[in-house]
Amino acid sequence: MDGLRRRVDGALREALSARQMLRLTLDSLRKKTPVPPAPLSAPAVSKTAIPSEAPDQLLTPKELEVLRLIAEGNSSKVLAYKLGISFKTAVCHRSNIMQKLGAHETATLVRYAIRQGLVEP
Repeated sequence: MDGLRRRVDGALREALSARQMLRLTLDSLRKKTPVPPAPLSAPAVSKTAIPSEAPDQLLTPKELEVLRLIAEGNSSKVLAYKLGISFKTAVCHRSNIMQKLGAHETATLVRYAIRQGLVEP
């Protein structure tokens, strides 16, 4: 059973479809033979990788302003108030910035803003 677990882990890393996973599992169980272990090395993906381009090439002037305010610790509600926009627009700007920079968390945005000199640490 341990071999099966390693094989399933490897298959998940390789992003096999659910049908392929099921077929692999059933075949292994029917034959009652140990499944060879899957490769343990998976490509390293950085969750906090951010583009190296200058921020003014990636983001609009409004998004740069929103990023600066986010990096200063402002919530979306405060962003909306300070910029005179609706809350939903502020959330949309934040989402667009995160998508363009490949960020999944606010901390990544803050690090990017600091590295680009938009705010001081």
